[in-house]
Amino acid sequence: MSCNLFAVEVQRLNQTQIDVPDRSRAELNKAIELGMQNIILKISTEESLAHPLVQARVKVANQFLRKYSYEQGSGLILELEYDLDAIEKVLRTAQLPVWGKQRPMTLVWLNDQTTDSIISESNLTQSELPLASIADKLGLPGILPTMDLDDLSQVNANDIKGWFIANIATASKRYPTDFFVVANLSRRAGFFELEMQLFNSTVQEASFYQPIFSRKSQLDDKNQSASKLVNWLKDFYINRYARVSTDGQQSLLLTLNNIDGIEALTAAEKHISSMSQVKAIQINQVNHHGVELMVELYTTEADFLNALKLDPKIESLLQEQQQTYEHQYIWRN
Repeated sequence: MSCNLFAVEVQRLNQTQIDVPDRSRAELNKAIELGMQNIILKISTEESLAHPLVQARVKVANQFLRKYSYEQGSGLILELEYDLDAIEKVLRTAQLPVWGKQRPMTLVWLNDQTTDSIISESNLTQSELPLASIADKLGLPGILPTMDLDDLSQVNANDIKGWFIANIATASKRYPTDFFVVANLSRRAGFFELEMQLFNSTVQEASFYQPIFSRKSQLDDKNQSASKLVNWLKDFYINRYARVSTDGQQSLLLTLNNIDGIEALTAAEKHISSMSQVKAIQINQVNHHGVELMVELYTTEADFLNALKLDPKIESLLQEQQQTYEHQYIWRN
C-alpha cells in the first residue's frame, strides 16, 4: 500500500465571521462583500481578488449569500454562509486556481526569539502571535508541538535558531502531519526578521532532510509575523495542489475497491464529486475489482491524481497490484 498521509478535509470553507458595529443595512452590505472576499481567500490566491470578473461578482455578493445571522459576544458578530460551488464557478470562469477541501496537515516549530520561547499548544493563548486564528481564517490545517517532556528532550530553542533540522525532524515524527515548518522570529535594529523553511515529513532518514520551500522577510511590526508565515504556506500549497481549469474536457476511469453496498457507493460518489478538480462523475460498471467510475475533470488528469494522494479516504494500490487496470484505489470511508 501507499505510505500514510495525514491530510484533512477542511470544513466550513463557505462560512466566515465579520465583526460589525450594528445591524444596519449599510453595515450588512459591507460585511457581505468582505465575507465573500474571505471565502475567496480560503480557496484561491490573494491575487484572485484583483481579477475584474471576481471584483464584479463581489459587488453583488448578496447573490452568492445563502444565509446570515448575528451573534452577540464581546461585540456584535455577523456569521455568513455562501454558495461555495457558485463562487468556485466564478474562479474557474476567470481561469483562476481553486483549492479543494483536502489539505495537508502542517506542524509548525516557531521560535520567538523576542520572548525566548517556542510557540506551543500550551503557551499559544499567551503568545502575541495569533497563528491559530489566522490559519483557521485561511482554511489551513496545522498543529503546534506540545513541548512536553518528549519534545523537550529532543528540541530546544537553539535547535530552531541554529537550523539543526535532524533533531527537529526526529521529534516531528510523533505528530501526524504531511509537512513541518521550522521558523525563527528575531529582532533586528529597527525591524523584525522572520525566516522559515518547510520540510516533507515523509522522508525516512532525518539526516536527509532538505527544505522544499523557504522564505525570509523583514517586518515593521512583530504582529505581522503570524500572518506572513501562514500566507507563505498557503501560497506554497495552492501552487502545489490548486490548479486552473483546462480548456476542453478531460476524463479518466477510476476503480474503487471496498465498495460493499449502496451506502458506501453513495458516500464515495458524494466525496469524489465534492473535489474541486471534478466536474461530474457517473458509474461506468460494477465488476469484481469494485466500482468503475467515469470522472470528468476541470483540470488535468495529473492534477486530479495529485489531489488523490492527499485524500485520507482514498488509498492507491501499488503499481504491481494494479495488474492491467490503471487508477485503482481503495475506499477508506
